[in-house]
Amino acid sequence: MQKQIRKIVSNIDAHVSILDTEGELLYQLAKKSKGNVVEIGSWKGRSTIWLAKGVVASKKKFRFVFAVDPHENMEACDARLAGKSYGEFLKNITRAKVRQVVIPMVKTSANAVASWKEGIGLVFIDGSHTYEDVAFDLHEWGKFVKEGGYVALHDTIGYEGPKKVLMEALKYPSPWMLYSFEGQVAVLQKWPRSPYTNAAVNVAALLTKELYDLAFLMAKNRLPQSIKDKLKELL
Repeated sequence: MQKQIRKIVSNIDAHVSILDTEGELLYQLAKKSKGNVVEIGSWKGRSTIWLAKGVVASKKKFRFVFAVDPHENMEACDARLAGKSYGEFLKNITRAKVRQVVIPMVKTSANAVASWKEGIGLVFIDGSHTYEDVAFDLHEWGKFVKEGGYVALHDTIGYEGPKKVLMEALKYPSPWMLYSFEGQVAVLQKWPRSPYTNAAVNVAALLTKELYDLAFLMAKNRLPQSIKDKLKELL
């Protein structure tokens, strides 16, 4: 199934969207989580398809992916990517045969959450990458995540906003535990047991993630200049 999904999404903005390995992680989370899935930032539907295929694979009735995106512009380094994307989004999810489980919410995250009332099994945050907006998304949507549910944050390596929010979310005391990570996606699980237990698990997990982030950046040849200078000194 996952090989088939890779083929389906192969022509959907791979250079600005999620990696296939990140998509596979989202697929597994959507499949195993309980309740509906909310996606903040759908763009042209690449990540939406991975999430929706996971919902379908769970074989649980009345589960949906609520795809939140105003489809007006995109925060991207390439200005050519700006513009309305809703038409292509609909075309892509229809071609992928997941239209029946995707509910588009063509509005901002703030407008969407203002009227939200249901519990959520998984939230994927990949909208605006500013610190303020990511912090808002985690705080406001996180209120609705069920115990044992997940929040997946994208671009926790390449962008300062998501990374800072992730670090703050794991500080003691916190209901969030660092569950897993793949590529630039970090997954938090809502587990309001002893905050001391959460803190201990998070410290160990963060050490592992820091090493992972460094390896990821080295593989992508994107090391910060300060680290490059240190390596030159050592060599």
